[in-house]
Amino acid sequence: MAQKSNEWHLRDPDAVLSMLDTDKFNGLTPKQVQKRRYRDGKNKVWHVRHSSATEYAMKSLGDLTSVLLVIAALTAAVFEKSTIAASVCTVLVLGILFRVVTYVRVRRVLERMADEGIPNATVIRGGVSSVIRADAIVEGDIIVLSAGDTVPCDGRIVQGDEIRVSEQGITE
Repeated sequence: MAQKSNEWHLRDPDAVLSMLDTDKFNGLTPKQVQKRRYRDGKNKVWHVRHSSATEYAMKSLGDLTSVLLVIAALTAAVFEKSTIAASVCTVLVLGILFRVVTYVRVRRVLERMADEGIPNATVIRGGVSSVIRADAIVEGDIIVLSAGDTVPCDGRIVQGDEIRVSEQGITE
């Protein structure tokens, strides 16, 4: 999330809540959530730019196999072997078509897996505790953690009783 200073962790909890314009017990209002989501976007660790199927097809034309097939087709055409040239062009087009179809399918599977891997988080908004997806968290949300929960984003501990942290998933 878009914190301007990296020294917020040194401030006392009330100062952090004040900086983030957040109420400790009621959390953010729906209007605040909407403004922050518009300003900061989704709570994602990274953004991957996906190329379209057309862009991928154009990139595929530049790989070594495609270039060799184009050269073979041109050579066959120069030596008046039109049947061979047509066959090589067909292989080239089918190869690119299969690559693009595979690329689109793999991208869908990976996106679905990434989407399923997003943890849920319990937040307090408008004085009500609710469970949301971690990518819906905005700067200033009050997150409630219980034993065994995954911390869904960077944060500042405001209050806690007997806190123990296991970094096992990180350090393995």
